Parts: sequence; structure tokens; C-alpha cells
Amino acid sequence: LGNIAEEVRYVTLDTQAPYIDIINVEDGDSVNTPELTLIGQTEKEDVTVTV
Repeated sequence: LGNIAEEVRYVTLDTQAPYIDIINVEDGDSVNTPELTLIGQTEKEDVTVTV
């Protein structure tokens, strides 16, 4: 009964999507290829992005 404690933690949830850009086509281009080159930054390494 003497082992009661209270702990408060504040957590900030990051809801902003990572910045990702397609670098081998321009706006308005038609793409007929199964592969595109993407660049961007995520919060973790070894992240797979599916478009």
C-alpha cells in the first residue's frame, strides 16, 4: 500500500507529413514508367515510401 506514486508525462504528437518531392518529372508532365525518384526527409531511417 505504500508504493503509490503519480507520474505526469507530456507528449507532443507530430502530425505533419514529411516533405517528399518527385525529382525526375516536372508539373504537368505525363509519366509512363513504373519508377520515379523521390527525395525527402522522414524522422526515421530505412523508411519505405509507396506512391
